[in-house]
Amino acid sequence: LQTINIPGSVTSVGQYAFSQCSQLQEVRILEGVQTIDRFAFNDCRKFSTVILPSTLIKIEDYAFYKCKALSQIYCYSAIPPEIGYRTIKQTDVGLGSGGFMVKAPRKYVNGYTDISETFTEPTVKTGMLNVPYGSIEAYRNADFWHNFVNITGFDTSQSLPVSAVIMPNSVETKIYDINGVQQD
Repeated sequence: LQTINIPGSVTSVGQYAFSQCSQLQEVRILEGVQTIDRFAFNDCRKFSTVILPSTLIKIEDYAFYKCKALSQIYCYSAIPPEIGYRTIKQTDVGLGSGGFMVKAPRKYVNGYTDISETFTEPTVKTGMLNVPYGSIEAYRNADFWHNFVNITGFDTSQSLPVSAVIMPNSVETKIYDINGVQQD
């Protein structure tokens, strides 16, 4: 399983749905999906591109945790989706064994600090967050999203380049590369 399309008839990508899919490289989440649950794509080490729909409202904790190759995020939502926060005691803040805790704006409540562990450090520091042209500032000012070093705009009316096309509702699935060459 290298590329998947999650249809809009699915409103939530469940916990651990694709966790540890070692060959998964690209996911296109279609319009209609509203939530990506905890650990949904956790530890998909070859996962490089995700396309998020405009209907996405929330991405839960650890959804893309340990996806160390994730370098392209296309988010069609004009309003930055809410990012899940894992609340831990301030004294427990530090590096985890397999990933990095991205420090979102600190919100102290009764001695606790909110830390987002939704994406890993390489994604936030070197990956590209692509958002609708008119939403760049909203993402730069939104909780957690502002941590992305590279935020750029794209025209949501244009088709995005994808490395594979999956033919839905067919018995036979054909996969093509970006140049239209069928893959075996």
